[in-house]
Amino acid sequence: MRFSDWAHDPRKSWRWQRFREMMLGKYPMCERNGCNRIAEEVHHVVSVRLARHLAYSVTNCRCLCCACHRDAHKPGHLSSLTYRPRTVETPPIG
Repeated sequence: MRFSDWAHDPRKSWRWQRFREMMLGKYPMCERNGCNRIAEEVHHVVSVRLARHLAYSVTNCRCLCCACHRDAHKPGHLSSLTYRPRTVETPPIG
């Protein structure tokens, strides 16, 4: 891959790899409604190609299992995807 290709797609960067691991650690289960599998992919709700500034946004990313991630990228299925609400995490005391 050429250097310029890396600059055009933030998902191929070292920063993305760290962000992806953080997301999968924080949300280890698939976040799609009705799915109880382990998450293996991080999905951008709004495409990085459309909104590059949201590439590393926790609110724009959802952790999905491989099957749900594949469904998310099928034509016409994006609008039918619903996600479980995330619980607000409180920091540990002391």
